Amino acid sequence: MSITGIGSVGGALVLTIMANRLTIRSMITCGMFMMAIGYVIYSLSSSFTAVMSSFILLGFFNSFLNAGALTFYQNNIPVEMMGRVTSIFQLLQSMLQVGYLSIIILMTHLIPLKNIIITLSLLLFAFTCLYVVVIFRYSFQRYFTEKGEEMSSDE
Repeated sequence: MSITGIGSVGGALVLTIMANRLTIRSMITCGMFMMAIGYVIYSLSSSFTAVMSSFILLGFFNSFLNAGALTFYQNNIPVEMMGRVTSIFQLLQSMLQVGYLSIIILMTHLIPLKNIIITLSLLLFAFTCLYVVVIFRYSFQRYFTEKGEEMSSDE
């Protein structure tokens, strides 16, 4: 956790410097894509150095993903609805986590944990690539435009 924290602090510092130059969409997609790569590196690691590098990468780009996701949320959810939306979202997220972990625990009785982690990290990477393609479609651009910004056709 400490190693991931080092990456997180570094990512927050870089993000502080570059925040005005990055779009919401670029923070979310870069953060997701690089975190997926971090998980793949972690799952395929055979040395402490590789694991340490992947955790630093995860922490670093988690800052980007969180900043982009929170900005996206604040721009697209009306203030009077934020509490309710957050509560419902957190409930669904908790239910999915319990189900997801239960399935993984059951799978470990049949398949070695390392194989499960590798498979899931590769699936995460594949879904992240799909998400990045979808998020850059022009039809979604209006959700990622900052207040006061005009939509352009180059993104």
